[in-house]
Amino acid sequence: VAGETVIRTSNHEGLFAGDTILETDGVAVSDWYAEAETRYSASSDGYAFVMASDEFKEVNGTRTLKLRAPDGTEREAVVGPLGWDELYSVPWGGSFRENGWLSDLGAPNIYYVNLSDAVTPDESVVTDQWADVSTADGIVLDMRDYPSLDIYGFAGFFRSDMFTAPWFDHPMWTGPHEFDFTREVWDMYPSDEPYTGPIALMVSPFSVSAAECFAQMLMDLPYVTVVGQQSASTNGTVTNLWLPGNFQVYFTGMRLLNLDGSQFHAIGVVPDVVVVPDVQDLADGVDPELEAAIDVLLP
Repeated sequence: VAGETVIRTSNHEGLFAGDTILETDGVAVSDWYAEAETRYSASSDGYAFVMASDEFKEVNGTRTLKLRAPDGTEREAVVGPLGWDELYSVPWGGSFRENGWLSDLGAPNIYYVNLSDAVTPDESVVTDQWADVSTADGIVLDMRDYPSLDIYGFAGFFRSDMFTAPWFDHPMWTGPHEFDFTREVWDMYPSDEPYTGPIALMVSPFSVSAAECFAQMLMDLPYVTVVGQQSASTNGTVTNLWLPGNFQVYFTGMRLLNLDGSQFHAIGVVPDVVVVPDVQDLADGVDPELEAAIDVLLP
């Protein structure tokens, strides 16, 4: 937020939503991130921050944090590691909000679909009640986290035409000095009763790989408005390589293109409506991206 590291969600004693992290063990957190982000490349700046944040959360022993509360008060907190259950009890990139009508947010005719694998492990959670969902005046598709449902089949519920998945180009060495790509393009079909009303598609720097594939199949439709922040901008099968010295390098194994064949890497899914949370929003438990998505869909 405004170039600073702010806690969005916490179940850790002494750390609260809206706290800005100023230092870690006496090191300015901006310097810590600047060093950590050198280990991540070929993605959006936001995703480099995401990966560095995952690294930041790895704690051996204890870590002393200097924090600033939303009211400007500064304090220190000594934190230790928690377990996997605690880690997974907070959303990685999006929200644990359940699918359903947004009546509590003043939009009773807008239907919300949370595509996070933690909330919607299978598309049938939504499609089994499609007769009801498809009556919505607008649909919010929250793709700020990572999906486990069939993204290709589910995308067909929002398209009335035949379409393709993103283009997958597999790199191939065909000789010592000869390099080329083998292209793979999958044809996709719409559902029998697709929804083509107004859609707000939410993305974030946590939207990576399969999440980006899903967004790519919808983002250029005239009735879809993309809301949030630039996606990870890196997609196409993770490949890894062990090097001497026990170093392991991860990299994108394919060139992945948009449905029209245009470049995707380093560009990603670019929002039509950019939403940047502020500290007070986070402290108050407000979901500013969702609020903006609702604003897009309300008349």
